Amino acid sequence: MRSHPKTLRIVLYFLIGLTLCLATVGLKVIATWAIETYLYALPVVGGLFASLELMEISSVILVAMLALALGVLTIYLPSVWPLAGKLVLLALGIPLIIAAGHITRQTIWVQRVSLNAGISPVQAQEVTDAFLRQQTGQDGGWAYYRYTAENPQPPLAFENITALTAEDMTALQSQLSEASGLNVGWFSTLFSWVGWLIRFVYGVVTGLIAVIYFFKGKQWAEQQTPQRQTPQSP
Repeated sequence: MRSHPKTLRIVLYFLIGLTLCLATVGLKVIATWAIETYLYALPVVGGLFASLELMEISSVILVAMLALALGVLTIYLPSVWPLAGKLVLLALGIPLIIAAGHITRQTIWVQRVSLNAGISPVQAQEVTDAFLRQQTGQDGGWAYYRYTAENPQPPLAFENITALTAEDMTALQSQLSEASGLNVGWFSTLFSWVGWLIRFVYGVVTGLIAVIYFFKGKQWAEQQTPQRQTPQSP
């Protein structure tokens, strides 16, 4: 009979934890939509903000909140549980939060192409997939992730998507080239490396923040658990 309360607490941990993970993913979708709609759409500076991947700041904040909450929830788990078991939900939640942002951005892109070209969403999906295959050799979410690392703002005009070649640059790179007098190809190379570097830095920061805040929450949970006193030897 003693095992039933422990089992119930473990089930509660995973139920509440999964709910928090899904809720955090939902918040990331909302944050991405707001940033893509209002911040990245600003003239000139919107492209700069997109290049700096400011959307990922929301990932850092949301991951910190989730990690802290999951750490606190370990109060439901037996103290003998291995650390790896306690980190399962966090390891699941982090990539879901990050992926949700890029999937949302891609969905908004397809919707904008559909509206601008006056075509159906299904046709817009086919056009954008064809464009991604032309640029990266693949289509779908991973192709979009790769492409936007080097070109933060994919084209919206139908004629640009259907006619764009690998040598064509984004509007922001063209504007920087005109303002500085430097070759557009130089900015293409710079954006290619910088985009991946920025994502790597955000990834490292997100991982560190997740670990720090998870252990903060876990430490609080351990402090709330009464410790068994070992009998003193006479």
